[in-house]
Amino acid sequence: MPRLFFALLPQASDSAALHALAIGAAADHGARPLPSPDLHLTLCFIGEAPAPACLTVLQELVLPLRPSLPFELLEYWPRPGVLCATAEAEDAAIEALAAQIRAGLRAAGVCFDGKPFRAHITLARRPSRSMASQAWPQRLREPLPVSFDTLALVESRSGVPPGESRYAPVAVRRLAATLG
Repeated sequence: MPRLFFALLPQASDSAALHALAIGAAADHGARPLPSPDLHLTLCFIGEAPAPACLTVLQELVLPLRPSLPFELLEYWPRPGVLCATAEAEDAAIEALAAQIRAGLRAAGVCFDGKPFRAHITLARRPSRSMASQAWPQRLREPLPVSFDTLALVESRSGVPPGESRYAPVAVRRLAATLG
């Protein structure tokens, strides 16, 4: 069975800005930046699950207008060994979408990671061991506003080098820019 998760994908111009941030953060901290197509905001990690049930949940969701969130902080999360962009503020539409996905999965009998939702975008993996001695979080020079135009059910695939993952959308739904 595939390893799946739901994610918001940034619009193309914001993806390019995120990738530039990922490259800079990775260089500063001895990490590997994620490729631009892999940058996303995870709404719910499912793990191994039957894709048809998850596709049904995706199709039944009531989608918000395109949400936007300013990312102000760079954080190091030692347990997964990643550098993430995080936001100080919460976005009600993103929080509600994450909750709606979890409710849909629960109703469909699909198990998922029950950790509390926290908006973040993983930028880089495997930073140097000296990361633990630094003060975290670190404030970005200026906030990076990111708008999301796509909701995706994504498959996580083992990649190259070993231990790395690459992501491939299984199905997507575009988010409307305005009502109507």
